[in-house]
Amino acid sequence: MKNIIATVISLFLALISFSQSRLNSFSFSTGVSFPAGQFGNSTVQPLGPGGEQIGFLYPYTGNLYNNKAGFAKTGLHFNVLFEHKINKSLAVTALLFGQRNAVDISTLEKGFSGRVYYIGSDPQRPISFSNWKFDEKNWLYTGCLVGGSNEFKIMQHNELFVKLKALAGITYVSLPKLNGSSITTNKQAGAAQSNSSAAGFCYLFSTGLKYNYNKKCFLLFDIQYLRTGNIKSKNVTQNFNAKVESSGSPGIFETWGFTRQENIVQRIATLNVIVGAGFKF
Repeated sequence: MKNIIATVISLFLALISFSQSRLNSFSFSTGVSFPAGQFGNSTVQPLGPGGEQIGFLYPYTGNLYNNKAGFAKTGLHFNVLFEHKINKSLAVTALLFGQRNAVDISTLEKGFSGRVYYIGSDPQRPISFSNWKFDEKNWLYTGCLVGGSNEFKIMQHNELFVKLKALAGITYVSLPKLNGSSITTNKQAGAAQSNSSAAGFCYLFSTGLKYNYNKKCFLLFDIQYLRTGNIKSKNVTQNFNAKVESSGSPGIFETWGFTRQENIVQRIATLNVIVGAGFKF
């Protein structure tokens, strides 16, 4: 992976070295990131049948939340773009981006509060834990992409252009750390999941407008679709613990829990609406 990163950075620097008058440009853009597909799914995984009874939840599932859902909310995107023109309309493009999407904590808390568990010495006794509180966390990811762009005038005698881009490269994703608890008078529970980081493939398609303010400066409006491959976070630690007052012995508490490690796979997809400005050189 280090060799891939070095290759991409070398290509980015090589593009800059092609500097000729008005054939190169830098731009800076920022805007809103809307999660799409499973990345924006906020459905808590329902408990499934089976599982170990002694010392573990009964029944239980592997992930503390839906293993296909990202629980991502609307976030922030920013990027730096370099372009080298090879003719009047086509350009070779390199882009560095960063993005942040908050975890939908409120929905996660409601989902955990609605769960029913079968634990303890009486596996037929349903138990639920209310008033879950999770720490605020974010998905964080960055990437370096290369590709091409094409632009053409909307009308012959103005400075407004339609601009299309297609890029691909690598992204580095940080899986958010989850930590929550439920505490009431006669029972309490805690759930946690460690953070992890992983790299993977990423691509971007965009369409937008470019307005030449003068011979050197321009303004941008873009709608981007950003998507990654399956990002595998390895050896993620998950645990759940519960402490419940015994139904037959008031004041006596029973405790259960589990800890496990597994790989979590997440595919990220977002629709980004951004504005920016740049200069030619």
